Amino acid sequence: MRKNDAIMEILSPYAPDEITAAERKLELYPAWKRLLRVMDSIFEVSFKDPYSDRVQGGVSLPQAEKIIMLKECHPEYQRVQRNIAAIERGLMELSSQELDFVARYWWNDTFHRGDHRQWVADSVGWGRNTVDRWWKRCLVKLMPYLEDADTILIRARWVEEWSEEKNGTRSPTPSCGI
Repeated sequence: MRKNDAIMEILSPYAPDEITAAERKLELYPAWKRLLRVMDSIFEVSFKDPYSDRVQGGVSLPQAEKIIMLKECHPEYQRVQRNIAAIERGLMELSSQELDFVARYWWNDTFHRGDHRQWVADSVGWGRNTVDRWWKRCLVKLMPYLEDADTILIRARWVEEWSEEKNGTRSPTPSCGI
């Protein structure tokens, strides 16, 4: 480590645990996007009822309106959506080269043995020090936005709740009024 790098790390406004949490959020971003797509499809399927137009007293809500209401009151859906929005606001601040670096560094799904930074350096034809500089540059730009995201881990519990609700044993969102 060069002297300037050591000084920058000392003067950095972010603690090592904050940097680790920020990197974890960046790593989770693609999984959050996939989870949101799955939840969207589950919400759509959950209201496909051949008898939905039949209402006995009262007013029937259109399927699209029911889905919107459910999304608005589902806490996990809202958390994931907020996280994605925060990260995407940060990504808008990056150049196309920086976006490519972020995708290669944090979103590459292939398994690599050994040093990850060295693998990224080899894959783009850079030196390890260049990768370190780009890593810092991208994180410094993204940190204010990553602070707005939480580190919600993807759980399978809501899938279980949905299957129970489909079988009529439990309603996962009783406060939604749907």
